[in-house]
Amino acid sequence: MRSPVVNSFVSTLTDKSGEKRFDVVTDGLRIFESRLVNLNFTPEIARLIVGRHTDFGYSKGKTIFRSGVPVDMLYCVQRGLVDLYAPTADSSHVLVKIAGPGDLLGNMDFGAERERSHHVWDARARSNCQIALISREHIAGALQTMPRDVLVQFFDRINAERSQQMNRWVRFIGLDYRRRLELVIGELAVRFGVVEARGTLLTPEFSHSDFAEMIAASRPLVSKLIAELIDRGFLIQQGRQYIVQTKFVRPPIPLPSLSRRRLDPVRDTKMIASRHAAIRP
Repeated sequence: MRSPVVNSFVSTLTDKSGEKRFDVVTDGLRIFESRLVNLNFTPEIARLIVGRHTDFGYSKGKTIFRSGVPVDMLYCVQRGLVDLYAPTADSSHVLVKIAGPGDLLGNMDFGAERERSHHVWDARARSNCQIALISREHIAGALQTMPRDVLVQFFDRINAERSQQMNRWVRFIGLDYRRRLELVIGELAVRFGVVEARGTLLTPEFSHSDFAEMIAASRPLVSKLIAELIDRGFLIQQGRQYIVQTKFVRPPIPLPSLSRRRLDPVRDTKMIASRHAAIRP
């Protein structure tokens, strides 16, 4: 059992015998498209949004964008992993999130003037990755074709997600370093873990320095905490990877479900086609 994100970037993972264990590769845009449908977008509008994009490849360690750069494109991870950093006043940074296939890099404010909308994070390729860029104008045009009630629900969900993120950060700040590390590792296991007999294997490799950046602690302290978690049975180390005991892996709190409007595929497709020439028959 594995998450859609894991399916997207795990192409070949071998066991000790050398036999292939996982060989599933999924397009990150398809994950993003399915998320739009779950947000009550019609399949036609979801396909319209992801249908016009430009792909760019970035090698490991390359900068994708820096904080302060104007937001004129939506960045969607197709394949690979991307680190999102928050720069600090002392020129250091905090690893805010690791984005995988189907994730968006940063936020796009459709209500702000372009010169006032900027990226707040630095984005750097954690592995060789492929990023799909979708223009702001294209997305804004597609949103204009949506029924008003669905659009309202869409922005309600965005607000709910941002509130959930804020709640997570408030809770995170109040934790000591050990609990922060447990929380971060549990979240990584949900997003990038593969369930096996001993627990949940973290498929990406994370160094002690990575964990230190995630919890805003020193590397020596994280090394001490990792050793304690292994002694407690929270973690099992396997080479450069970790296995998290299943009982410590907790799924995120689900957002409130959207009320579903009654959809009429024929009516909605005709309406969309009349508003957007790109999908007229």
